[in-house]
Amino acid sequence: MRKVNGPEHPDTLMAMNNLANSYHDAGRRDEALGLQEEVLDYHRAVSGQEHPDTIMAMGNLAILYSDAGRL
Repeated sequence: MRKVNGPEHPDTLMAMNNLANSYHDAGRRDEALGLQEEVLDYHRAVSGQEHPDTIMAMGNLAILYSDAGRL
């Protein structure tokens, strides 16, 4: 996806988010966290801090942090 649409394309970001969730489900927490942090960075850069997609990415990252014991 990144090579076809670019890293900031909504479809790419959704695929990255889904992959982060799959990593999390598979117990690959560090990879999940890193990828979800990257998703959040792109959303902030593209849409701004207060956009619903950015806020959703923040929430997703917060869940991963909580599950990893990083409160």
